[in-house]
Amino acid sequence: AEKLFLEINDQRGLAWTHTARAAALTGLNDSAGAYRHYELATQLAHETGQTDVAVRCAYNLGYLHRFEGQYTKALRSLTETRAATAPGKWHPALCDLAESEVYLELNMYKDAARLAARACGRFGQAGEPYEVARALTVMGIAASHLRRHDKALDHFKRARWIFEAQGNRMRAAASSPDGQAASPVSPAGN
Repeated sequence: AEKLFLEINDQRGLAWTHTARAAALTGLNDSAGAYRHYELATQLAHETGQTDVAVRCAYNLGYLHRFEGQYTKALRSLTETRAATAPGKWHPALCDLAESEVYLELNMYKDAARLAARACGRFGQAGEPYEVARALTVMGIAASHLRRHDKALDHFKRARWIFEAQGNRMRAAASSPDGQAASPVSPAGN
């Protein structure tokens, strides 16, 4: 695809191609290649006015930085992504969730809980149950570390119920304090 877009001088298509290649290289643990292609994609996105591509690259870079343990860079990328995205869009909620996971890793549990709660609300408004359950799981972990065990258990139960309702037994077990998936019950525990 890159060769074709170069031949026809389609800079917009080339930006998307570099974005896709960077994501693939990330999956192959080729961080250097991923960074190179995200840089090219971001440059082309800015030149062609493709804000959506630039935002996607910034978010993906934040995630890549996080997995490499470069937390300061990850937080900076996520903050930039959130600032560049309209409030009703998908990426601010994703940034909140990813940032909450970074704060968990940094043992900053109050910040993790606050951002996960905001992500949970945003995903709930958008009708995205899987992401709501992921956010609830982060909230449960943070509450547990803050010694708010009843609250943690409630978050885990709600997350497990959502995952179970979606037929995702592995996530249900992972979000359960005892590691066991169970039959769905209502989020209120009835």
